[in-house]
Amino acid sequence: HGLDPDDVPPNCDLVNRPERHYWPYVVITGLGVFLVAVTLLSLYQSHMQGRRKSGYSLSAFITANARSGVLLLAVTLISVFAVQYWHQMNTRVAQLHDRLLQEKRNLIRDVVQLAATEIEHHLVHLRADGSSEMEIRHHLKHLLTEFSFSTGDGYFFVYDYDGTEILNRTTETLAGAGGLAVTDADGVRVIADLIKAGRGPEGGFVRYRWQKPDTGLKADKLSYATGIDALNWVIGTGVYLDDIDTQVAQARSKMLVTFGFNVAATLLTGMIVLGAMKIVTRKFTGRIQSELSRLVSGIRQSADRERLLRVDDYCVEEYRTIAVGTRNAFLEIEAATARAEDLAAEAESASQAKSEFLANMSHEI
Repeated sequence: HGLDPDDVPPNCDLVNRPERHYWPYVVITGLGVFLVAVTLLSLYQSHMQGRRKSGYSLSAFITANARSGVLLLAVTLISVFAVQYWHQMNTRVAQLHDRLLQEKRNLIRDVVQLAATEIEHHLVHLRADGSSEMEIRHHLKHLLTEFSFSTGDGYFFVYDYDGTEILNRTTETLAGAGGLAVTDADGVRVIADLIKAGRGPEGGFVRYRWQKPDTGLKADKLSYATGIDALNWVIGTGVYLDDIDTQVAQARSKMLVTFGFNVAATLLTGMIVLGAMKIVTRKFTGRIQSELSRLVSGIRQSADRERLLRVDDYCVEEYRTIAVGTRNAFLEIEAATARAEDLAAEAESASQAKSEFLANMSHEI
Protein backbone atom coordinates (compact mmCIF):
# COMPACT_ATOMS: atom_id res chain seq x y z
CA HIS A 1 0.00 0.00 0.00
CA GLY A 2 3.03 2.32 -0.07
CA LEU A 3 3.02 3.17 3.67
CA ASP A 4 5.54 2.14 6.24
CA PRO A 5 3.68 -0.21 8.68
CA ASP A 6 5.66 1.31 11.56
CA ASP A 7 4.04 4.67 10.83
CA VAL A 8 0.47 3.36 11.02
CA PRO A 9 -1.25 4.17 14.36
CA PRO A 10 -3.09 1.33 16.13
CA ASN A 11 -6.48 2.95 15.53
CA CYS A 12 -5.89 3.56 11.82
CA ASP A 13 -7.56 1.45 9.13
CA LEU A 14 -5.87 1.20 5.75
CA VAL A 15 -8.25 1.13 2.79
CA ASN A 16 -7.83 0.36 -0.91
CA ARG A 17 -4.98 -2.01 -0.19
CA PRO A 18 -4.19 -4.30 -3.14
CA GLU A 19 -5.54 -7.75 -2.48
CA ARG A 20 -2.82 -10.34 -2.12
CA HIS A 21 -3.46 -13.65 -3.83
CA TYR A 22 -1.62 -16.56 -2.29
CA TRP A 23 -3.40 -19.36 -4.13
CA PRO A 24 -1.28 -19.01 -7.33
CA TYR A 25 1.82 -19.76 -5.26
CA VAL A 26 0.12 -22.77 -3.65
CA VAL A 27 -1.18 -24.15 -6.97
CA ILE A 28 2.09 -23.62 -8.81
CA THR A 29 4.16 -25.10 -6.00
CA GLY A 30 1.87 -28.10 -5.51
CA LEU A 31 1.59 -28.98 -9.19
CA GLY A 32 5.29 -28.39 -9.72
CA VAL A 33 6.28 -30.69 -6.85
CA PHE A 34 3.81 -33.33 -8.04
CA LEU A 35 5.09 -33.22 -11.62
CA VAL A 36 8.74 -33.34 -10.55
CA ALA A 37 8.02 -36.28 -8.20
CA VAL A 38 6.21 -38.21 -10.93
CA THR A 39 9.04 -37.51 -13.37
CA LEU A 40 11.73 -38.67 -10.94
CA LEU A 41 9.72 -41.81 -10.11
CA SER A 42 9.24 -42.59 -13.79
CA LEU A 43 12.95 -42.09 -14.52
CA TYR A 44 13.85 -44.33 -11.59
CA GLN A 45 11.51 -47.07 -12.81
CA SER A 46 12.93 -46.84 -16.32
CA HIS A 47 16.45 -47.04 -14.93
CA MET A 48 15.63 -50.10 -12.84
CA GLN A 49 13.95 -51.82 -15.76
CA GLY A 50 16.98 -51.13 -17.92
CA ARG A 51 19.26 -52.80 -15.35
CA ARG A 52 17.15 -55.94 -15.11
CA LYS A 53 18.40 -58.72 -17.34
CA SER A 54 15.04 -60.49 -17.48
CA GLY A 55 11.55 -60.37 -16.16
CA TYR A 56 10.02 -57.44 -18.05
CA SER A 57 7.99 -57.27 -21.23
CA LEU A 58 8.83 -55.23 -24.30
CA SER A 59 5.60 -53.24 -24.09
CA ALA A 60 6.25 -52.30 -20.45
CA PHE A 61 9.78 -51.21 -21.29
CA ILE A 62 8.63 -49.02 -24.19
CA THR A 63 5.76 -47.51 -22.16
CA ALA A 64 8.01 -46.65 -19.23
CA ASN A 65 10.62 -44.98 -21.41
CA ALA A 66 8.03 -43.05 -23.42
CA ARG A 67 6.37 -41.82 -20.22
CA SER A 68 9.71 -40.75 -18.79
CA GLY A 69 10.59 -38.87 -21.96
CA VAL A 70 7.27 -37.03 -22.08
CA LEU A 71 7.43 -36.10 -18.39
CA LEU A 72 11.01 -34.87 -18.68
CA LEU A 73 10.09 -32.79 -21.73
CA ALA A 74 7.03 -31.36 -19.93
CA VAL A 75 9.05 -30.40 -16.85
CA THR A 76 11.70 -28.75 -19.01
CA LEU A 77 9.18 -26.75 -21.06
CA ILE A 78 7.20 -25.66 -18.01
CA SER A 79 10.38 -24.61 -16.21
CA VAL A 80 11.52 -22.56 -19.20
CA PHE A 81 8.07 -20.99 -19.50
CA ALA A 82 7.93 -20.16 -15.78
CA VAL A 83 11.37 -18.55 -15.74
CA GLN A 84 10.64 -16.57 -18.91
CA TYR A 85 7.24 -15.37 -17.69
CA TRP A 86 8.65 -14.44 -14.28
CA HIS A 87 11.37 -12.38 -15.95
CA GLN A 88 8.84 -10.71 -18.24
CA MET A 89 6.55 -9.97 -15.29
CA ASN A 90 9.35 -8.30 -13.31
CA THR A 91 10.37 -6.35 -16.40
CA ARG A 92 6.82 -5.14 -17.01
CA VAL A 93 6.39 -4.18 -13.35
CA ALA A 94 9.64 -2.23 -13.43
CA GLN A 95 8.58 -0.51 -16.66
CA LEU A 96 5.19 0.36 -15.13
CA HIS A 97 6.90 1.84 -12.06
CA ASP A 98 9.29 3.87 -14.20
CA ARG A 99 6.47 5.10 -16.44
CA LEU A 100 4.27 6.21 -13.53
CA LEU A 101 7.23 7.90 -11.87
CA GLN A 102 8.15 9.69 -15.08
CA GLU A 103 4.57 10.89 -15.50
CA LYS A 104 4.66 12.42 -12.03
CA ARG A 105 8.05 14.00 -12.73
CA ASN A 106 6.71 15.57 -15.91
CA LEU A 107 3.55 16.77 -14.14
CA ILE A 108 5.23 18.60 -11.28
CA ARG A 109 7.98 20.04 -13.51
CA ASP A 110 5.43 21.42 -16.00
CA VAL A 111 3.15 23.00 -13.37
CA VAL A 112 6.08 24.57 -11.50
CA GLN A 113 7.53 26.02 -14.67
CA LEU A 114 4.10 27.32 -15.64
CA ALA A 115 3.64 28.93 -12.21
CA ALA A 116 7.12 30.44 -12.34
CA THR A 117 6.35 31.94 -15.75
CA GLU A 118 3.11 33.43 -14.42
CA ILE A 119 4.88 34.90 -11.39
CA GLU A 120 7.56 36.51 -13.54
CA HIS A 121 4.86 37.90 -15.82
CA HIS A 122 2.89 39.39 -12.89
CA LEU A 123 6.13 40.65 -11.33
CA VAL A 124 6.97 42.71 -14.43
CA HIS A 125 3.50 44.26 -14.54
CA LEU A 126 3.34 44.98 -10.80
CA ARG A 127 6.71 46.69 -10.82
CA ALA A 128 5.70 48.64 -13.89
CA ASP A 129 2.59 49.81 -12.02
CA GLY A 130 4.79 51.10 -9.17
CA SER A 131 3.66 48.60 -6.53
CA SER A 132 5.88 48.31 -3.48
CA GLU A 133 8.01 45.25 -2.88
CA MET A 134 5.83 44.19 0.05
CA GLU A 135 2.65 44.55 -2.03
CA ILE A 136 4.21 42.58 -4.88
CA ARG A 137 5.24 39.71 -2.64
CA HIS A 138 1.85 39.67 -0.89
CA HIS A 139 0.03 39.60 -4.23
CA LEU A 140 2.21 36.82 -5.65
CA LYS A 141 1.89 34.80 -2.45
CA HIS A 142 -1.90 35.12 -2.61
CA LEU A 143 -1.81 34.11 -6.29
CA LEU A 144 0.12 30.92 -5.51
CA THR A 145 -2.21 30.15 -2.61
CA GLU A 146 -5.19 30.13 -4.97
CA PHE A 147 -3.38 28.08 -7.60
CA SER A 148 -3.83 24.28 -7.41
CA PHE A 149 -3.78 21.22 -9.65
CA SER A 150 -4.59 17.47 -9.56
CA THR A 151 -8.22 18.12 -8.54
CA GLY A 152 -7.18 20.53 -5.83
CA ASP A 153 -4.72 18.24 -4.06
CA GLY A 154 -1.63 19.80 -5.62
CA TYR A 155 -0.22 22.92 -4.01
CA PHE A 156 2.93 25.06 -4.12
CA PHE A 157 5.55 25.87 -1.53
CA VAL A 158 7.91 28.84 -1.58
CA TYR A 159 11.20 29.40 0.28
CA ASP A 160 13.68 32.21 -0.03
CA TYR A 161 17.33 31.49 -0.66
CA ASP A 162 18.08 31.72 3.06
CA GLY A 163 15.69 28.87 3.89
CA THR A 164 12.86 31.02 5.24
CA GLU A 165 9.48 29.51 4.47
CA ILE A 166 7.32 31.96 2.51
CA LEU A 167 4.40 29.68 1.65
CA ASN A 168 3.41 26.12 2.45
CA ARG A 169 -0.27 25.38 2.51
CA THR A 170 0.05 22.28 4.71
CA THR A 171 2.34 23.78 7.38
CA GLU A 172 1.05 27.30 7.82
CA THR A 173 2.25 27.42 11.42
CA LEU A 174 5.84 27.15 10.23
CA ALA A 175 5.58 30.03 7.76
CA GLY A 176 8.43 32.43 8.27
CA ALA A 177 10.57 30.00 10.25
CA GLY A 178 14.01 28.94 9.13
CA GLY A 179 14.02 25.41 7.78
CA LEU A 180 17.49 24.65 6.43
CA ALA A 181 18.04 22.15 9.25
CA VAL A 182 14.80 20.24 8.60
CA THR A 183 15.48 16.58 7.77
CA ASP A 184 13.25 13.60 7.08
CA ALA A 185 13.41 10.16 8.72
CA ASP A 186 16.24 9.12 6.38
CA GLY A 187 18.37 12.19 7.11
CA VAL A 188 17.61 14.06 3.87
CA ARG A 189 17.95 17.83 4.40
CA VAL A 190 14.65 18.57 2.69
CA ILE A 191 14.56 22.37 2.57
CA ALA A 192 18.29 22.79 1.94
CA ASP A 193 18.24 20.25 -0.89
CA LEU A 194 15.14 21.86 -2.47
CA ILE A 195 16.79 25.29 -2.43
CA LYS A 196 19.98 23.85 -3.86
CA ALA A 197 18.07 22.04 -6.63
CA GLY A 198 15.89 25.09 -7.37
CA ARG A 199 18.86 27.42 -7.78
CA GLY A 200 20.24 25.22 -10.53
CA PRO A 201 19.98 26.38 -14.15
CA GLU A 202 16.97 24.15 -14.90
CA GLY A 203 15.67 23.42 -11.42
CA GLY A 204 15.81 19.95 -9.94
CA PHE A 205 14.07 17.07 -8.18
CA VAL A 206 14.39 15.95 -4.55
CA ARG A 207 12.97 12.72 -3.13
CA TYR A 208 12.27 12.39 0.59
CA ARG A 209 9.72 11.16 3.15
CA TRP A 210 7.09 13.64 4.28
CA GLN A 211 3.84 13.70 6.21
CA LYS A 212 0.84 13.16 3.97
CA PRO A 213 -1.96 15.66 4.71
CA ASP A 214 -4.95 13.35 4.19
CA THR A 215 -3.61 10.51 6.38
CA GLY A 216 -1.14 12.23 8.68
CA LEU A 217 1.33 9.43 7.87
CA LYS A 218 4.77 9.66 6.35
CA ALA A 219 5.18 8.53 2.76
CA ASP A 220 7.69 8.91 -0.07
CA LYS A 221 7.40 12.23 -1.87
CA LEU A 222 9.02 13.63 -5.01
CA SER A 223 9.29 17.42 -5.37
CA TYR A 224 10.51 19.73 -8.11
CA ALA A 225 11.76 23.25 -7.44
CA THR A 226 12.99 26.12 -9.58
CA GLY A 227 14.36 29.53 -8.64
CA ILE A 228 13.06 33.04 -9.31
CA ASP A 229 16.16 35.19 -8.95
CA ALA A 230 14.23 38.47 -9.10
CA LEU A 231 12.59 37.60 -5.76
CA ASN A 232 15.26 35.27 -4.33
CA TRP A 233 12.51 32.66 -4.16
CA VAL A 234 12.49 28.94 -4.78
CA ILE A 235 9.05 27.75 -5.88
CA GLY A 236 8.15 24.12 -6.08
CA THR A 237 5.58 21.40 -5.65
CA GLY A 238 5.57 17.69 -5.04
CA VAL A 239 3.57 14.49 -5.32
CA TYR A 240 3.39 11.49 -3.03
CA LEU A 241 4.53 8.19 -4.50
CA ASP A 242 2.51 5.73 -2.41
CA ASP A 243 -0.13 5.48 -5.15
CA ILE A 244 2.61 4.30 -7.52
CA ASP A 245 3.44 1.47 -5.14
CA THR A 246 -0.28 0.66 -4.91
CA GLN A 247 -0.71 0.52 -8.70
CA VAL A 248 2.45 -1.53 -9.09
CA ALA A 249 1.32 -3.94 -6.37
CA GLN A 250 -2.08 -4.31 -8.04
CA ALA A 251 -0.47 -4.93 -11.41
CA ARG A 252 1.90 -7.50 -9.91
CA SER A 253 -1.03 -9.22 -8.19
CA LYS A 254 -2.95 -9.47 -11.48
CA MET A 255 0.13 -10.76 -13.26
CA LEU A 256 0.63 -13.40 -10.58
CA VAL A 257 -2.96 -14.55 -11.01
CA THR A 258 -2.42 -14.74 -14.77
CA PHE A 259 0.84 -16.58 -14.17
CA GLY A 260 -0.94 -19.09 -11.94
CA PHE A 261 -3.65 -19.67 -14.54
CA ASN A 262 -1.07 -20.09 -17.32
CA VAL A 263 1.02 -22.55 -15.34
CA ALA A 264 -2.08 -24.51 -14.29
CA ALA A 265 -3.30 -24.58 -17.89
CA THR A 266 0.13 -25.70 -19.07
CA LEU A 267 0.26 -28.45 -16.46
CA LEU A 268 -3.26 -29.57 -17.37
CA THR A 269 -2.33 -29.60 -21.05
CA GLY A 270 0.78 -31.61 -20.21
CA MET A 271 -1.30 -34.16 -18.31
CA ILE A 272 -3.73 -34.43 -21.23
CA VAL A 273 -0.84 -34.93 -23.62
CA LEU A 274 0.62 -37.51 -21.25
CA GLY A 275 -2.68 -39.37 -21.17
CA ALA A 276 -2.92 -39.24 -24.96
CA MET A 277 0.66 -40.48 -25.25
CA LYS A 278 -0.16 -43.31 -22.89
CA ILE A 279 -3.12 -44.36 -25.05
CA VAL A 280 -1.07 -44.14 -28.24
CA THR A 281 1.85 -45.97 -26.64
CA ARG A 282 -0.42 -48.69 -25.32
CA LYS A 283 -1.94 -49.13 -28.78
CA PHE A 284 1.49 -49.22 -30.38
CA THR A 285 2.97 -51.62 -27.84
CA GLY A 286 -0.15 -53.76 -28.12
CA ARG A 287 0.46 -54.08 -31.86
CA ILE A 288 4.10 -54.95 -31.22
CA GLN A 289 3.16 -57.51 -28.58
CA SER A 290 0.54 -59.04 -30.90
CA GLU A 291 3.01 -59.41 -33.76
CA LEU A 292 5.62 -60.83 -31.40
CA SER A 293 3.13 -63.42 -30.11
CA ARG A 294 2.20 -64.27 -33.69
CA LEU A 295 5.86 -64.68 -34.58
CA VAL A 296 6.50 -66.96 -31.59
CA SER A 297 3.45 -69.05 -32.42
CA GLY A 298 4.66 -69.37 -36.02
CA ILE A 299 7.97 -70.72 -34.76
CA ARG A 300 6.40 -73.16 -32.30
CA GLN A 301 3.42 -74.43 -34.34
CA SER A 302 4.07 -76.37 -37.50
CA ALA A 303 0.44 -76.92 -38.48
CA ASP A 304 -0.36 -73.26 -39.24
CA ARG A 305 3.16 -71.99 -39.77
CA GLU A 306 2.62 -70.81 -43.35
CA ARG A 307 -0.16 -68.44 -42.30
CA LEU A 308 1.51 -67.26 -39.10
CA LEU A 309 4.77 -66.42 -40.83
CA ARG A 310 3.21 -64.53 -43.73
CA VAL A 311 5.45 -61.49 -44.19
CA ASP A 312 2.73 -59.07 -45.29
CA ASP A 313 0.96 -59.43 -41.94
CA TYR A 314 3.84 -57.80 -40.02
CA CYS A 315 4.31 -54.02 -39.69
CA VAL A 316 7.53 -53.98 -37.67
CA GLU A 317 10.44 -54.26 -40.06
CA GLU A 318 12.54 -56.32 -37.64
CA TYR A 319 9.69 -58.81 -37.23
CA ARG A 320 9.35 -59.06 -41.02
CA THR A 321 13.04 -59.88 -41.25
CA ILE A 322 12.74 -62.51 -38.52
CA ALA A 323 9.65 -63.98 -40.18
CA VAL A 324 11.41 -64.21 -43.54
CA GLY A 325 14.50 -65.80 -41.98
CA THR A 326 12.43 -68.21 -39.90
CA ARG A 327 10.29 -69.19 -42.86
CA ASN A 328 13.33 -69.81 -45.06
CA ALA A 329 15.00 -71.78 -42.28
CA PHE A 330 11.98 -74.03 -41.85
CA LEU A 331 11.73 -74.47 -45.63
CA GLU A 332 15.37 -75.55 -45.75
CA ILE A 333 14.76 -77.89 -42.80
CA GLU A 334 11.73 -79.39 -44.55
CA ALA A 335 13.69 -79.81 -47.80
CA ALA A 336 16.57 -81.47 -45.93
CA THR A 337 14.11 -83.70 -44.11
CA ALA A 338 12.48 -84.70 -47.43
CA ARG A 339 15.87 -85.52 -48.94
CA ALA A 340 16.74 -87.58 -45.87
CA GLU A 341 13.47 -89.46 -46.11
CA ASP A 342 14.07 -90.15 -49.82
CA LEU A 343 17.56 -91.46 -49.07
CA ALA A 344 16.18 -93.62 -46.28
CA ALA A 345 13.54 -95.03 -48.67
CA GLU A 346 16.18 -95.75 -51.28
CA ALA A 347 18.34 -97.47 -48.67
CA GLU A 348 15.37 -99.53 -47.51
CA SER A 349 14.59 -100.53 -51.11
CA ALA A 350 18.21 -101.49 -51.73
CA SER A 351 18.29 -103.54 -48.53
CA GLN A 352 15.12 -105.35 -49.51
CA ALA A 353 16.49 -106.11 -53.01
CA LYS A 354 19.66 -107.45 -51.47
CA SER A 355 17.69 -109.72 -49.16
CA GLU A 356 15.63 -111.07 -52.07
CA PHE A 357 18.82 -111.68 -54.13
CA LEU A 358 20.46 -113.61 -51.32
CA ALA A 359 17.31 -115.64 -50.79
CA ASN A 360 17.15 -116.55 -54.48
CA MET A 361 20.82 -117.45 -54.60
CA SER A 362 20.46 -119.67 -51.58
CA HIS A 363 17.53 -121.43 -53.13
CA GLU A 364 19.39 -121.99 -56.40
CA ILE A 365 22.42 -123.38 -54.57
